[in-house]
Amino acid sequence: MQFAEMSGVLKNAPRLAAVIQQRQGSGAYLTFDALAGLALLIWVVPNRTHIIAPEATIETRRVAATVRNTEP
Repeated sequence: MQFAEMSGVLKNAPRLAAVIQQRQGSGAYLTFDALAGLALLIWVVPNRTHIIAPEATIETRRVAATVRNTEP
């Protein structure tokens, strides 16, 4: 078909009715998911160093020191 023929076909075609389609389900689930994701993000940002490398435990044992006695 040539451009002029296609243009004529489109001009003579009936108008399509406007239809808005939405996925099944309610917006409450999308809202809950967004809030849960935001809460997770807020928790992860301050705790990211603890997740990757936990804090080292402080050593509580006393250090042993040895002295060599060189006296006769």
